[in-house]
Amino acid sequence: MGWNNPSQEEAQECYDQAKARYNDAAENYCQTKAAYEQTYYETQAARGKCSDLQNDKVNFEKRITDIKMLIKFTVDRSRLVSTATLGAARSAEESMEKCVVCTGVKSPSLSSAFRVQDAENEPNSNEALRLMRKEVARLEQAVQDVNSQINAMEQSVADLTKRMNSLFSQQCGYKSVMNSSAYDMNHYNKFT
Repeated sequence: MGWNNPSQEEAQECYDQAKARYNDAAENYCQTKAAYEQTYYETQAARGKCSDLQNDKVNFEKRITDIKMLIKFTVDRSRLVSTATLGAARSAEESMEKCVVCTGVKSPSLSSAFRVQDAENEPNSNEALRLMRKEVARLEQAVQDVNSQINAMEQSVADLTKRMNSLFSQQCGYKSVMNSSAYDMNHYNKFT
């Protein structure tokens, strides 16, 4: 048997073999193509989920920053008001002591009258600070959880991308088999 001049029986046998290879490769090509498309959609979904998680992380971090700023403002404000008020009250008290002289009568201390409690000692502010600190702790835990989910999603995307590359490589192999089988079928068909 030869490539250029096969007998009719040999040509038919080679044609049938080439057709069988073509059909097997075409079936496998269709299966890998469907698997590739499914993997592509899974990859896109995972990337979308990863993007959503990254947006959540940014939002949580922004909220943490804002709440920490509120905590700092609440604590610092009470200290600033307290310091400024006490300074003014002391100077007013000294001025009053110099101006008003009343024997036997002690004037009340203006600094104690104008004393402002620290935010930690004032019940409403203390409760607000406690709740804000609790929310910061919750958000920081949420950021850690989101980071874990992001890492898992990124690993999933990497695995799916590897699978897509493998499926694409298989598709190329099956396409090559289909092309060579089609060439063989065309060649041997002339001799049948």
